[in-house]
Amino acid sequence: MQLSLVYLVDWISIHGAYVLFVFLALGIIGLPIPDETLLIIAGTLINQQVLSLPITILCVLLGTMTGITISFYIGKLINISVLHMLMRKFNLNTKYWEHMIAWYQKFGKWSLTFGYFIPGVRHFSGIFSGLMALSYLQFAIFAYFGALLWSSVFLSLGYFVGNKALVFIHLLFDKYGYGIIIVTTLILLVIGIYSYKVLKKN
Repeated sequence: MQLSLVYLVDWISIHGAYVLFVFLALGIIGLPIPDETLLIIAGTLINQQVLSLPITILCVLLGTMTGITISFYIGKLINISVLHMLMRKFNLNTKYWEHMIAWYQKFGKWSLTFGYFIPGVRHFSGIFSGLMALSYLQFAIFAYFGALLWSSVFLSLGYFVGNKALVFIHLLFDKYGYGIIIVTTLILLVIGIYSYKVLKKN
């Protein structure tokens, strides 16, 4: 881990904040890039005046927003009609999918805001919002606010706490990574079932 962190710090220090745009965009789309680690390193380098605060924030936001927007349009390209065709082929009731779309447009779009904080979820939330026929305006409001919130939290961790935050994040996910994902998934599933029952009742 130490070698990889040293490499990342050196790479960002040499090439500047602009590489964060590329890395974060690719990371959000789904490439195996340590997004939180990059943000914490960036925050630490801002504190040390190696990186410029406004340029780094701009590159981070634009990179995150670009990645999630590309994912959104990938979902749009897959298209609901393709899913309906598959459901008909496998004799699945399309009404369930219609209920799911209605639920997502009412409750699920919040996953665009808070899904950034859950590894794995942020890689699919954009695609899923495109599949769920969410309008670009709704997508942008929830996804771009989430990008600002997520990046601010981890940049701040790096700025104020520095390497200690980085070590803590790695220890947390090394020990409890799968547990965190499982618990979060169960919570989202319970919320989804409850919301679906309320929607169906109404």
